[in-house]
Amino acid sequence: MNNKAFVFSGMALLLVLPVLIMAASFTDVVKTGNMGVSLNLRADRVFQVKTDLEETVVSASISSGRYNAHQATLNLSLTFEELTQESGLEYASLHSFYTDPEVSASDSKTVIEENIRNSINNALGEVIADYSSSGVNIIINQGNNVTGPDISINQTEPFTFIVGIDSMPLYIDFGFTTYNGTLNSVTAVVPIEGLMDPYIFVKTKGRSTNRIFESPYGNNISSFLYNDTVGSGSSLNPRPYYHNNTEGLSFFCKLDGKTSAACTDIDASKMETFVLGDPLSQTSASVVDHQYFENVLANGTATYNPPTDVPSASPNSYVFQLDCGHELYYSLGSCTTTTTASTSTSTTTTTTTTSSTTTTIGGGSFQYSQTCDTATYISGYWWDRNTYYDDDGFLIVRKRWGRPRRVLILCNMSSIPNTANVTVANLTLYNGAGDNGQTVKIWRVTKSWDELYVTWNTYDGVNFWTTAGGDFAVSAQGSGTTAPTTVIAFTADEVTRFIDETYPNNGWIIKFDNDNSWGSIRNYAWDDETGTAPLLQIAYTN
Repeated sequence: MNNKAFVFSGMALLLVLPVLIMAASFTDVVKTGNMGVSLNLRADRVFQVKTDLEETVVSASISSGRYNAHQATLNLSLTFEELTQESGLEYASLHSFYTDPEVSASDSKTVIEENIRNSINNALGEVIADYSSSGVNIIINQGNNVTGPDISINQTEPFTFIVGIDSMPLYIDFGFTTYNGTLNSVTAVVPIEGLMDPYIFVKTKGRSTNRIFESPYGNNISSFLYNDTVGSGSSLNPRPYYHNNTEGLSFFCKLDGKTSAACTDIDASKMETFVLGDPLSQTSASVVDHQYFENVLANGTATYNPPTDVPSASPNSYVFQLDCGHELYYSLGSCTTTTTASTSTSTTTTTTTTSSTTTTIGGGSFQYSQTCDTATYISGYWWDRNTYYDDDGFLIVRKRWGRPRRVLILCNMSSIPNTANVTVANLTLYNGAGDNGQTVKIWRVTKSWDELYVTWNTYDGVNFWTTAGGDFAVSAQGSGTTAPTTVIAFTADEVTRFIDETYPNNGWIIKFDNDNSWGSIRNYAWDDETGTAPLLQIAYTN
């Protein structure tokens, strides 16, 4: 057998050398590429795990926060203590709610914080167990390095409370790589609308209670407040309404049975309500909760008049009388007090002077000027998504996180020739109360709806919208600026398309942009209000 070998000449080596260099370089490129893919994969996995954990914390905080706030209102221990003979005010104790022996707390807020902490820990435990079954090990706050108040509750307005959860050390072992960093701090907004008011329950010794709902009324809305149309008989809305008042109480001060003077929470978190009825089975009823047991009169301020003062124009209802402070709060007029004294009694009389203003909208010539007799609103608050509001007596458009409200309106334009070419079209909403100077927009609704039964979830009380909150066009057809009288100017050709039947007339929806965020509220007269119903004015050529 011949022994043979290959011998490279110098020239051959020079020719092969670049190939060897390129091969080595390609190997480095592949390694670098694999490293980049590995880094990207690691970053994606870390992001996914952290997002899952943070969303779990927020979800557990909201559900547990509301549940425990609700439980707190149901587990009040009615142990009353007389503070002083002069005040006649009484306290409630929540100690029967302190079921965890490890909790040593003196107020309801701390108890709810601790229960939220337990719920978060349980929820995170389930998520961590799920990841562990797939080979991913997660450790939060390893060695309990972080101590102290890592969960807090605060209120910046009366109808929600904010749960703040601090950041925590986070360790993740994926098997092929690890992450040693931080679980970000998060906040969760917990709604309390619809919960029972524990203060009313306490002050009436368990005989009466209210559920907490934010008042849709504001200043300068005298056409709605306490008139015969919306406030008596079959039109009376039994829902109690609450508004912010610095003399009131926050939700947590209510739970703790504190007086207004003893409540140290910020003024923006305090609320009060009008308590209609006779919860104490006495001859009169207090009107606002911060006045409970302070000054209950048989007649006059802070009460309704007895039946002997019922006016002949409304024989089946009571005259509801406000104290001067609330007449000024609602801008219902000016009040003056005069005192007359006799040898045996003294009488205080409150006189109210209310002025009305008529606003004229126009300046142009409109061939069509008609009120819209089909209008209502829908609420995106989880408690109200299947509730219809056609008989509420007002129209509400609101931008608020978790609680948006939108107005649906339909105007009959059949009297306009279908050959008309619209040049100007305005929709006017009257008697507005709330935030001024905000932009509202109007969209064409793409599905027919039933005024009596439409809700946030359904267009007729049975069948669901394609998208909860209403089905409407992508682009807005007009806009306006909120004011006591709000004029929404349409894009003229969009109204023309209703008239020439390019689009079916399913009406419009009025809302704020991005209305599921913190912002504004505006209330308007509804479609049954004589003289102030929504007005559509159209100028056109034919």
